[in-house]
Amino acid sequence: AILAGAIFGISMHPRPCPRRSGLKGQYSRGLPSRTPMRVGIVGASAGATARRFVAVLATIASHAASIQQPIWPGSQFLYPLAGNSTQDLTHIVDLDRLRLVACADNEPWAAFRQQLAEAQRVAEARGTPLGQDDRIVEAAEALLTWWDEVPQEYFRPHVDFFRKQLVGETSEAAPDGFCWPGYQAACFIRVVRLAWMEAAAAAAGQEQEAMRWGGHREVNAQYCASMFGMEAAMEYSTSTGWPFSVLDFEVHMTSCPDNSFTSRLARKLPVGVETYAQMLPHVLPQRLGGARGSTSSDQRGLQRSSSLGGSKAARWWPPHRRIVVASVDGGHCSLWLELATTLRAHFPDDVAVRLVTSKGAGECAEAMGSEPFEGIEVYTDQRYLDGNPILRSSDVFLCQWVSESTKLRAVYSKPVVAYVGFLLLNDPGVGHYHEWSEPLPQYWERFQTMLDCDVHRESAALPPLDGGPVCALVMENPPLAEVAYWQTGARLPGMSPLAIYVGARHSPEDALSDVLVVNRGRLARDGIFTQALNALRHPTYPHRFVDQARGMSFGAMAHYRAAVLQPWDQNLIMFHDLYAMELPLFLPDLAGLHHTAFVYFARFRKNVMFKGQPWSELRPGRGETPHPYSPYEVEFLEAREYWARFTEYHRTPHVGHFAGMPDLLAQVYRLDGNFVVARMRSYNWRCRRESRAFWSRVLGALARESSGAVPAGIQRARPRTPRPVLHFVSAFRRDLCWASGPMTAATCCTDEDSPCFDDFWSFQRCCVSSLALPRLDDAACSAVPANGASRGSVAGPWASPLEGPPWVQTAPSIEEPFVFLWDEKVGGTTFSYWLRYSVWKLGKLRSSSMYMTPGHAIAIGAQFFLKTISPQARRRLEVVAGHFDWRVLHEGLDCRSRRAIRCLVLVRNPIERFISYYLQRSDRRFEREVAGNRSIDQWTPAELRRYLRSIARERMWLSGEESGLLCNKENLMCIDRGRTRALHLPELRRVRLGAANERNGFRFLGGPQNSLAWMLDPESGNPRLAIWRLRRCVVGLQIEDPDAYRRVLAWHFPWIHEVLPRRSLRNKKVETRSSGIANRLSRSARALIARFNWRDMRIYRAARRQFQRQLARIVEASGDADPRLPPIVASSDQDVGEYVNGLATAELSDSGTYSVSRQLTAYMAGQPIAQAVG
Repeated sequence: AILAGAIFGISMHPRPCPRRSGLKGQYSRGLPSRTPMRVGIVGASAGATARRFVAVLATIASHAASIQQPIWPGSQFLYPLAGNSTQDLTHIVDLDRLRLVACADNEPWAAFRQQLAEAQRVAEARGTPLGQDDRIVEAAEALLTWWDEVPQEYFRPHVDFFRKQLVGETSEAAPDGFCWPGYQAACFIRVVRLAWMEAAAAAAGQEQEAMRWGGHREVNAQYCASMFGMEAAMEYSTSTGWPFSVLDFEVHMTSCPDNSFTSRLARKLPVGVETYAQMLPHVLPQRLGGARGSTSSDQRGLQRSSSLGGSKAARWWPPHRRIVVASVDGGHCSLWLELATTLRAHFPDDVAVRLVTSKGAGECAEAMGSEPFEGIEVYTDQRYLDGNPILRSSDVFLCQWVSESTKLRAVYSKPVVAYVGFLLLNDPGVGHYHEWSEPLPQYWERFQTMLDCDVHRESAALPPLDGGPVCALVMENPPLAEVAYWQTGARLPGMSPLAIYVGARHSPEDALSDVLVVNRGRLARDGIFTQALNALRHPTYPHRFVDQARGMSFGAMAHYRAAVLQPWDQNLIMFHDLYAMELPLFLPDLAGLHHTAFVYFARFRKNVMFKGQPWSELRPGRGETPHPYSPYEVEFLEAREYWARFTEYHRTPHVGHFAGMPDLLAQVYRLDGNFVVARMRSYNWRCRRESRAFWSRVLGALARESSGAVPAGIQRARPRTPRPVLHFVSAFRRDLCWASGPMTAATCCTDEDSPCFDDFWSFQRCCVSSLALPRLDDAACSAVPANGASRGSVAGPWASPLEGPPWVQTAPSIEEPFVFLWDEKVGGTTFSYWLRYSVWKLGKLRSSSMYMTPGHAIAIGAQFFLKTISPQARRRLEVVAGHFDWRVLHEGLDCRSRRAIRCLVLVRNPIERFISYYLQRSDRRFEREVAGNRSIDQWTPAELRRYLRSIARERMWLSGEESGLLCNKENLMCIDRGRTRALHLPELRRVRLGAANERNGFRFLGGPQNSLAWMLDPESGNPRLAIWRLRRCVVGLQIEDPDAYRRVLAWHFPWIHEVLPRRSLRNKKVETRSSGIANRLSRSARALIARFNWRDMRIYRAARRQFQRQLARIVEASGDADPRLPPIVASSDQDVGEYVNGLATAELSDSGTYSVSRQLTAYMAGQPIAQAVG
């Protein structure tokens, strides 16, 4: 208790709600009555008041005697005790102690209690308000009059004395004849009288008078409730038999800034409502009715999971190999263990579990004991987002937070299970928990990402729209799922923990006689609760209550007779831990949960550290909700009562609920351990069966992804192919490096810095003849750089424009290079002019490699780019643009050494792109010889089908000189077909001289079929993986939506200028030949071309969605500011290409690459090779 007070400022002394000064004294004295008697007259002398007090006490005693019922009949307690009104408490409760705290031997207060009981009986029988009873009101006011004259500080020693009576530190009666529970009862009568006066005035149409009495009622209710102390720590009225509680005061409060107490949400009380019990029927909707298990919540979370992706998708089958599951520690030790141990217990032969944490060794073991971790691989001091090899070798991740789940899914491309055990916006990734926390809109985007890949979604039979791996979003229990439903409108399954990791089971035969009290000092009342229980026991009571010791093992807990838990939060894993042990459990009843289970959240709400932190904000587009109250309105009594019924404390069967300490003592005394344990065991086995069925469906949905439809993760084992090794030879003739002069490989290739080389004839070009291509593993790029520095919370180098705030690249750099992946016929030439000018403007031409730039190597294809430029030179590049595939972002730029890689991809409708490609690149042989000189828009479906079949990527014959595929003559380099194995380069099987389809330029990079898919996934052309990788780049629709494209480009890359000719036609729509033919194509022809490019069509649809999301995020981030557009530069020449090339030539004309490129261009124009190359 001392520690709690030091940390939280908790005090068990009276803490009144903040109120306007002077109101208490004005409104609590001089209360008018319907009888001539007036009590507590303001200004009366102390002596007169004392005499009046004594006289009225005599009246009270006389009236109590007229009831003709003894105050203490024998050894029984007259006052009905909550939960035990008919039970004999002999040998259970120390009645002398109970008489002491209930003031039973203080005749005036005992008489008042007896009169109060009679007044309540009469009011209930007549159906009239208690506040209308003049006699009980007069009696209460007579008791209050004396104490109204004293300052509030007077009560502090009386509260301390009452505490000493409770815990057994004194057996004396309170000084000055004061009775703590009696005083509160009298306060309550005053409040209900004021409430009745308010209602009477309102019924008479006297609004001003009603407001005045309402003010009296409000202030007195707040004042009297505050006397119970911080968090109602001194609320022991139900243990004394006095018929009221702090909730009865809160029924009459409509405001209270101190979140220790609640106030009612309704502005007016229903007629006849004076107490908490009377208010309940008006709080709960008809469908609740106060019955356990009848809410709208999907209690076990099985309704949604039973139809998980359809019956076939929901079926579990053993995988071809064990699934390696990595549980990632999100800060909560029990949640870290829970799902991992559950899956291991359910599927011991099919699932291997490992625990990964960023903490040091032993932190969780110190808190939970070492037993739960036995037999499990534990990896400590791990970085999660830095390409961790432990995580890379795992198949599925188990996470605790939504934001953490989306990041791990993005970095490792692995299926993720988000098992969320907290309120959604408790996520450390949202708000200002950390410097890397994101604004709320970005969190909702991440939440939507999880919904889109969730195996429970309606379209679960289809892959996620973003192309990534599937996931599962599961709440840790049904009540949390219900809160999430209220907040988001999304129905999520809730699967309660099994706490298998406790590894202990209660045995009634071997149990101790003591009872464990789970006391961690989290509640203000924890300081005296156990002491008070032990003090209230009868001397012959056989059981002792023992506080939980720090570091107590689960096995030690299981040895106790039972456990008492006063939950300090609405969802405690400790509850499931104790239930898993089959240890009989006792918790407060619903009324008791009001000031226990909601305490922690109330503290967070008023903690200045979390000011401005999102809590209860609704997800945009949530829609209607069936719940009448917000689960975050914990300052209101109705909301607490409603949501307390959703907690598993209330819903779980075979749990005892006590209304006070005598009730608890009686339940523990009469406990049939064998009976309760048997019922708990049966329920636990039922939960295990349901859990196994649920998780088998989830894992089945994760495991069913076929090898051709998943980017990574669980899939059927594929035959392992050797690592591709490509061999190269110079174009036109072998050993072109040594064709002239005295230089030879023997003399020059011994030293990479030899004077034999320049920037074109380099060591890499002349001495390196082979190139091994590693498997593309995007997660490997996120591995810790050589210098050991972490890239931050998002991890690098992949930073999607769809995650977090829309990023801005102020300028390319070595740490943050820019890459333009250039697909054919998408407007890339125009953009390349803009890019070349912008790079020249930044003075970075010499640290760049851009296709068609004078002075830069004309490398086409990623393999030729890697062969042309050495690894050391590639690490210094700041801008790369050209016809490359995804591999250029890996070893092309040494992704592990970069903090972030900013990527741009231009996309065009594949149908229109194909027509443009055909019109520019085709030799029209088919058009002449088969179609009778009819243009492609006039071909019959059979003719178009025949032509498309002949140019299909896997069927098209090659000559061996295809640029970017088998050769790169523009760069004096080709594949050595004699040394390279067809197993490593399958295109070699289709090389047949004289049989090649179409012209060489048509077969550029493999032809027009699905070129975007092969650019993004050069290993298999998987459209799903291509879509997933496309999220890591900015998508531009330059041809289809130029205005929006400029806005997106200007936001992400403000350093890129738009270069226009002197006479710009930018805003005029020009009907090109390709667009005209595309518009004239028949529906069947368009369908055939779309089927021919089916992979790119899927990517194109995803790209359009991504482009719209990019634009929407930029518009939101811009706010009311004017749209940002690229700076415009007017060319000094009519031809933009000549203008930007002239700028590059002026700067790079002294390079060897420029000289060779000029000579090679002359040779290709017809000059002999000896003359052109020299």
